[in-house]
Formats: sequence, C-alpha cells, structure tokens
Amino acid sequence: MKKLFLLSAVVLILPMVLLAQDAPVTPPPPPVVHPSTPLIVAPPKPPRQVLGPASESVDVLDENYQLTLTIADQDVPPVEVEVVVATSHFQMALGEPSLMFAGDFSVEKDGRVVVLYTLGWETRVGVGNNVGMRSSSTKGSVRVKLGEEVQIIRAGTRTAKLSVKKLGPGK
Repeated sequence: MKKLFLLSAVVLILPMVLLAQDAPVTPPPPPVVHPSTPLIVAPPKPPRQVLGPASESVDVLDENYQLTLTIADQDVPPVEVEVVVATSHFQMALGEPSLMFAGDFSVEKDGRVVVLYTLGWETRVGVGNNVGMRSSSTKGSVRVKLGEEVQIIRAGTRTAKLSVKKLGPGK
C-alpha cells in the first residue's frame, strides 16, 4: 500500500516539476517612455549621507579628517593607530595589539570636534604557562580642538590619547 501511494505521488508530481523546468522565462517589458516627455540628464551630485553600520545614516564630510589614537603604558613603547575618514562614522579593529576603536564625530562651527567613541582592548594576565586575556572597554565623548591631543582614559599606568587633524579635501 505504501509503495502504491509513493508511486502515485511520484507519477503526479514529476510531470509538474519537469514542465516547470522547461517553462521559458520571459523578461519584463521595457519601461514605456512617452515621446513628448523631455529627457533631462543632469550630472550626478555626491551624496550628503551614506548608509553606515546597521543601515544607519552617516553624514558625508566636506573634508578628510585623520583620527589618531595613542595608547601608552609605562612598560612598553606607545602604540599609535590612525584612521582617515570622510564620513562622520569610524571603526577599526586591530589584532595586534588587540584593540577596537569606533565612534562618530561632528565638526562644530568654531572648528572643534565632538567625538563619541567606544574603545576596547585585551590585556595579558597571568604568570608562566597560566596566561589569559582580560577584556576592557570604555565608552564616552570628548570635545577636542583640531590638531590638539586630549587624554580620553587612564587605567592604572595605561593612558589613551586622541587627536583629530583636518587633512583637507580628497583628490
């Protein structure tokens, strides 16, 4: 009985599958343009906003800016990372050293920059073969003058300083 039911299902479904595969695919018709409608072609304008992370709107800036993050600790040489951006959002994740720096910034009328940031890093902890990583992070905002440096965090002997420099328009 089961074999008969299965055979009946195959006999009924198989022709439909084969017919569906052989069906021609017709493209949609081209759009109709009325002859009396004038065709206006304007040069494209650069967007003032783009989609950023998670489809959020991000402002496009008139100039390029360089953000420099300097992390110093008394026992090791300072680590300096830079990112150049032309939108208000920035994000970087580096494996060595284990560092994540992301945020948004805006340029005020007086030339100062407001930076909203998230900074995360991992620190080696332990002795000998018993070594692990400890994650740390901070979130904040800071107002900084272009070309000047401001300390955004101090944790024990470790400090992080941020500076923003205007590079000018892109080429």
